[in-house]
Amino acid sequence: MGEPRRIQRRPEAALEREVLLELGRYPWLLIAKNKVARGYQASLLPALHIALAPWGPTTIATAVSATQRHRAVFGLGVGSPDLVMSAGGRAGGIELKAADGVLSADQERWRDAARRRGMHVSEARTVGEAVEAVTRCREGGLK
Repeated sequence: MGEPRRIQRRPEAALEREVLLELGRYPWLLIAKNKVARGYQASLLPALHIALAPWGPTTIATAVSATQRHRAVFGLGVGSPDLVMSAGGRAGGIELKAADGVLSADQERWRDAARRRGMHVSEARTVGEAVEAVTRCREGGLK
């Protein structure tokens, strides 16, 4: 068995930290990260390797294989925004993107479905765009 995979950082991670720091100043805003994944927590693999090491590589390989077949969805589902909020009582979401980032097909479907149901969902590439998004959400805008 090889080494467990390393967790790769998303390009939006720094933007996410900056946005959450700025938006934490708004008393009327409740905002949270929407940790979305399809699979299992990344921390599971190293723990399996350690816990099953006494039983050897065949046992480890079997356990890892089982985790591949039994996946779960975490968060609000694949395609949902990075940040979810209640802005002055209105539900919303912000998809954070790097300067050259584009929405995936899953993200477009989720955004469109949420908007049809009256939820504000927008993209932000800067802290300023995120601030504008929460303001529009609070005012009742969908985009």
